Amino acid sequence: MDEDILQDFLVEAGELYENLNEQLVELEQNPLDANLLNAIFRGFHTIKGGAGFIGVTPLIELCHRAENLFDKIRNGERQYSSENADIILQAYDAIGVMIAGLQNGERELENADPALLAELDAAVKGQVVAVAKATPTAVHLALPEGVDPDGDMSDEEFEALLNQRDQLSHADTPAVATKLTLAPGLDPDGEITDDEFEAMLASLSAGKSAEDAALEAARAVGAFSTPIAEQSAAPTKPMPAKPAAPKAAAKSGEEAESTVRVDTKRLDEIMNLVGELVLVRNRLLNLRSTLQNEEIAAAVANLDHVTMDLQASVMKTRMQPVKKVFSRFPRVVRDLARKLGKEIDLEMRGEETDLDKNLVEALADPLVHLVRNAVDHGVEMPDERERSGKSRVGKLILAAQQEGDHILLTITDDGKGMDAALLRRKAVEKGLIDEATASQLEDKAAFDLILLPGFSTKTEITDVSGRGVGMDVVKSTITKLNGGIDINSVLGEGTVFNIRVPLTLAILPTLMVGIGSFNYAIPLTAVQEIFDYDATQTNKIDGRMMVRLRARSIPLYFMREWLSPSTHGDNLDHSKVVIVNVGMSVIGLIVDHVRGQEEVVIKPLGAKLQGAKGYAGATITGDGRIALILDLPGMMSRF
Repeated sequence: MDEDILQDFLVEAGELYENLNEQLVELEQNPLDANLLNAIFRGFHTIKGGAGFIGVTPLIELCHRAENLFDKIRNGERQYSSENADIILQAYDAIGVMIAGLQNGERELENADPALLAELDAAVKGQVVAVAKATPTAVHLALPEGVDPDGDMSDEEFEALLNQRDQLSHADTPAVATKLTLAPGLDPDGEITDDEFEAMLASLSAGKSAEDAALEAARAVGAFSTPIAEQSAAPTKPMPAKPAAPKAAAKSGEEAESTVRVDTKRLDEIMNLVGELVLVRNRLLNLRSTLQNEEIAAAVANLDHVTMDLQASVMKTRMQPVKKVFSRFPRVVRDLARKLGKEIDLEMRGEETDLDKNLVEALADPLVHLVRNAVDHGVEMPDERERSGKSRVGKLILAAQQEGDHILLTITDDGKGMDAALLRRKAVEKGLIDEATASQLEDKAAFDLILLPGFSTKTEITDVSGRGVGMDVVKSTITKLNGGIDINSVLGEGTVFNIRVPLTLAILPTLMVGIGSFNYAIPLTAVQEIFDYDATQTNKIDGRMMVRLRARSIPLYFMREWLSPSTHGDNLDHSKVVIVNVGMSVIGLIVDHVRGQEEVVIKPLGAKLQGAKGYAGATITGDGRIALILDLPGMMSRF
């Protein structure tokens, strides 16, 4: 198998596979859309053709059957019913597993599940599928007596419960793997029609030999697009794969290839070098004001513009549309809604919004969890929605848009919303907060309780949710990305999750502050506002210094006491208060100086500081000094 050809196939197959995901779910809403039907048929056909060129027989067989079924559907001989959709989506998943196997270095793939192949064949013939699985239903798992259903459990324990569920909810279906073989002398590249292919399968099921089936198809003529000589039981030498068909017309010089495939490691190296250039640029900008030379000032200003343009261009090469993440959600929502017996319409907006490649990958799991939560916790059952005057079909909106140097992602549902009183009560029951604290929490702050570790409102454990873990992981993941999560909800109307993350992780906008003789960088995403420290505007509540800000009391912390105790003094005349978000809290940090905003390149800490709470990394400031980048949640937990 030629590796270069294989890699070309994997790139094309990956794109086709992603497109099929959206198209299949969309088709279930518009089963008569001829353009969709033809596009899906072409998708399976093209993957099959590519697999044939590199001789991946299991993928050929599976795609061929899916292609056959869609040929019947697009010609009006079969319907894209929910049952056929289930079978096709199972085939789609199996194709994805095979493509992933090839990407991971596997060169001898296992055959597809014979039961699945039989289901596809039966669906082509319009027959009742004898081996069809029961309609999925939510299976409630019983825990041993005395076990807290809301308690944390390890992944291994939960997987054991799920395995037990699968054993109880799915009956074993015996199946026999069958391969089609060709008789000696039959051209393996000859064309076999769908009817002749079905005749071969029928002859096998009737007990005929594979060789007799091949003889019945020997009348075929033309070119069969799938080289299946490797399947032949006869001891003949496999026919070589046919070369790729030439293009319809040679490209002219003006129409030459306009794209080139580049290893992402090279892009990372370039981005690192741009980061170093940004540091040098910052240093020169700082020196410009001290040199007082017009020519040097003009040259530095020009360098500043060029560096910004270069930085933007390199960032664009690393950008991917957020559609890369969004494309999986139609299937997630479709499968989960069908499993829970709900009706949900998913709308996606801003799919072309670009995001750093590393962020696209990092956001996938948190967004999946939030979407599953919206389907499970948020949207009500159809009958319940009808009783409350809503449409039986729930609405789920997944949106993305760029806001300056950040991306705003929103997950909105029109479900039952969150009950702030219930959240307070559950948090107290679990010992996460005391009753006094709970009584003082505003509804907005109560919504943030779901982000605490171990919080859950589920009274029973299912394979969908109720493990007592999850949202805290989402919160920590978003925080590690230098982003934030905000929750708004109205009881009976729905819930909105807002997630803000920077466009890139390579270069971080920060607020530089001075504490004693040291500089520190605070991620700009956490900063709300800055004002002068005024001791007359502060008071103490339960021994903690507080400041009143727009009818809200905010706790104050002296950064000098934490980070530079040796510089402690009483002169606070020029001190500033920086209001920041830390987790679900808002606090005020008292610093000696505010240096201003600065884009910094994050450098890892040295071995001796690795793992130290409160620090996300280090950077070199414009004046050539080293500054530590603060990790606010880690700093709060440390001090």
